[in-house]
Amino acid sequence: MENDVMLHSLSWVTVVLWIILFASFLLFLPVKQKVQRKPAGVYLLFISIYAIEIFGFPSSEGFLWGHTLYPFFGRVGHFIFLLCVYIGGMLIVAGWATIRRSYWSPDDSTGFLVSTGIYRFIRHPQYAGLLLVSLGMLFEWMSLTALALFPVLCIQYTCLALQEEVTLEKEFLAQWHSYRKVTGMFFPVFVRRSK
Repeated sequence: MENDVMLHSLSWVTVVLWIILFASFLLFLPVKQKVQRKPAGVYLLFISIYAIEIFGFPSSEGFLWGHTLYPFFGRVGHFIFLLCVYIGGMLIVAGWATIRRSYWSPDDSTGFLVSTGIYRFIRHPQYAGLLLVSLGMLFEWMSLTALALFPVLCIQYTCLALQEEVTLEKEFLAQWHSYRKVTGMFFPVFVRRSK
């Protein structure tokens, strides 16, 4: 009995650590404005429910499927999860580093369109990275709740990206249109569109 209580307590410590680990990605995203808080809240809800479903209930196989892909692909789902977390994390950090170095520099008080670094390839690397990390989690452990929240998360970050693009278009009209033609919103554009 004491062993069961200890294991159950350890699983809730794991829940908290998991949430802290994946919530730390939000430190690399702007969440100052009200419109940015709602998508961040949905992401926090997604990772919290995900962690509770995996680690919070001992011997749980998920509310719906648990390791959904395991019967079909074996451990491949786990490796897809790790790859998505790695690539997504790199996108988030690379986007943050480029913006921090180029745009948030205290030397220049005027704003300009950042199109260097990872932004040469995609317009919203941080949001793309966060969605990729979340998608990877579904390959590791899929439940009805996580599956229902993932499209909501995608919609929230797509709407946020579109709102930001409207602002950028107003501020950098001609430069924005040129930049938009050669980059994708969340995925790199390999075939350049003609002007």
